[in-house]
Amino acid sequence: MSSRRRFLRGVGGVAAVGTLLGGAAHLDVGFVRTKLGGGFGGSLDLDSPNAEEFVPPAEFADYADRMGEQYGDASLPWREPESLTGEFVGTYARQADVVPSERFGVHDAAVLVHRLDDGPDGGEGRDDARYRLRLWSAGRLLGRAYEVDPWGVYRERPGFTWLEHEVEVERDDQLSADRALSTNGGRLVVAGARVTVPRGSYETGLEGGTAYRSRWEGFHRGEIPLVGSCELSFPDGERRRLDWSLSNGIGIRTPF
Repeated sequence: MSSRRRFLRGVGGVAAVGTLLGGAAHLDVGFVRTKLGGGFGGSLDLDSPNAEEFVPPAEFADYADRMGEQYGDASLPWREPESLTGEFVGTYARQADVVPSERFGVHDAAVLVHRLDDGPDGGEGRDDARYRLRLWSAGRLLGRAYEVDPWGVYRERPGFTWLEHEVEVERDDQLSADRALSTNGGRLVVAGARVTVPRGSYETGLEGGTAYRSRWEGFHRGEIPLVGSCELSFPDGERRRLDWSLSNGIGIRTPF
């Protein structure tokens, strides 16, 4: 089972977990409880880009400026993609609501695609087409309070409890990455980009050979950036398509 399908199945099992007592729910102490999760799973097609999600090179600066206005220091870090190695093909961009029914926040993501020189002969006279992907993702809350009790009397400001960005292919010989990173947050340099990640668990790297994933876990009420980079290849004549998924969770602090 692919990691994307595992995620989509897992989201269905995440739900509100009961009623909290009195004013104790307003204290910013105690245990972090994930209350709701959400995300998006779809595909990224390099052969036939979806016009609604594809940002051509000529429009990239406008997109990056919009993300800068919305995310500040957590925004897209690569502002001059034409200066990077390879041919800048364009950017794939998506936005997912954090809990669509309530819209506690939004989760934006972009994949910058550079076409590299053809790789070595993949066998049977084929040349692999190679790409460098740079992944950025960030979440921001919209100030909506979480109703702690069923009557709506007690409300609590939620925080992100996880944020994840992943691409996945079919075979374990298609993906590669220069490095893997595991840290507790802070100022980081990932894929040539400098970002500040909130305190928590932050990991980026290959997952199971067929996926590349960036994930943060913790509790934070501000913006959270994820960045990473991987290389992938497709044999000549093969459809250049991969799975692309986002996931997120929000929660509150409880006394138990």
